[in-house]
Amino acid sequence: MIKYLFTLLFIQFGFILTFAQSQDKKWAEEHFENKYVEQEYKKSKNKIKYLSENFYTYKEDTISTEDNAVMNMLISNNLLFPLYNNSDKISRTYFFRNLIEINSNLPENIKRFSFWLNSSCIKDIDTVCLNNPRLYYIEIKSTLLNHDNLSEFYKNSKLTYLGKGGIIL
Repeated sequence: MIKYLFTLLFIQFGFILTFAQSQDKKWAEEHFENKYVEQEYKKSKNKIKYLSENFYTYKEDTISTEDNAVMNMLISNNLLFPLYNNSDKISRTYFFRNLIEINSNLPENIKRFSFWLNSSCIKDIDTVCLNNPRLYYIEIKSTLLNHDNLSEFYKNSKLTYLGKGGIIL
């Protein structure tokens, strides 16, 4: 009986996770369809410093990721710079996770993603920081039309869209 219950719970949990990821893709496709306007972001002159596996620093801020090769390439090539460019001199920790590639009918040199971003900071009386992650949508465009090497693709890319989604509860 207990094995039966565990099996049932395991199947239900797997269904919920699959549904949640497909829901994220649906929201991302709707977001790009309704709100997309090509933007132009320049890469920061300040460099991202690699600390250790999945950990980076940018100025006083700490950036961490899940063990995801694509997310690490996005960060190490400074493609997400607008998300951690703050001029308020408050030290923050950023945690990027749940990266999902949105497969649309796009040219080979364009990739779209959605991901969650947690940001925590040292609070003072004027600073409010969210504990829950926020959903973001990005588009990356490479100057390379044929990208056999993903590392080269991201090295020769720029951020062409950054959009905010909702807060994940």
